[in-house]
Amino acid sequence: MSRRLMLAAVASLALTVSSASGGTPLGGDDTGFVPPDAQIKRCEEAVVPKAASLIRCVVQCHIKTADLAVKGSTFDEEGCEQECLFKFASKIDVVLARQSCAPCTGEMAPGIMSGTEGFADAINGDIYCAPGAPFGGDDQGNLPADRDTAKCEGRVAKAVAKYVNCIGKGCHCTAVRRTFRGDPFEDEICEQECRAKFDLDGDKAAARGGCPACLDAAGRDGIAMDAEAFAEQLTGSIYCASPGGAFLDAGY
Repeated sequence: MSRRLMLAAVASLALTVSSASGGTPLGGDDTGFVPPDAQIKRCEEAVVPKAASLIRCVVQCHIKTADLAVKGSTFDEEGCEQECLFKFASKIDVVLARQSCAPCTGEMAPGIMSGTEGFADAINGDIYCAPGAPFGGDDQGNLPADRDTAKCEGRVAKAVAKYVNCIGKGCHCTAVRRTFRGDPFEDEICEQECRAKFDLDGDKAAARGGCPACLDAAGRDGIAMDAEAFAEQLTGSIYCASPGGAFLDAGY
């Protein structure tokens, strides 16, 4: 169930980048376009850290819910997520007010919010995968039954957010900046380095103990592939302005 919902979240972002025409695509498996001018580049670059904060925020809501459940306490996880979305929307409003942005930047914001929340809620089922009471609501996965399981699953959850942001902020943003200047940049090598960091974080979590069997190396590999696919589509929603003058349509 979580995997199907995750793919739906990625697809919702993919729809926002499917109707572009013309322009210089980023290339490879990266969706989106090289910005047409310096002003739009600065605007799109300003969105990147906001999106990074959003994924971290939503994941932290899940971690807090799980950790408090082990202690016998409840937490308003949906309220927490709504606060994350509100903060993101407010930050985007500031960007739009202060920067010279392409029309698609404002149009993409709702898709980025819904797609990020959908991805985090769905991948949660692959992270909090040990048997237990369900998270409930639109969150996949089960509440951990003990402290050690909660700690392991929480470490993997943090590693997922870190991995998505490493690809987006560390690799894609750098690739766009360098390509805009006409400098070569090995984006795929950078992404491989991000994956190596994720694998190391996962190995450390496993070494500390408490991890359920579903978070073995194969389970973490599946999570990493889903996270990478999401990061690729997220980049296309941020770097949405076509240098040919045609902007992406909001496909939601």
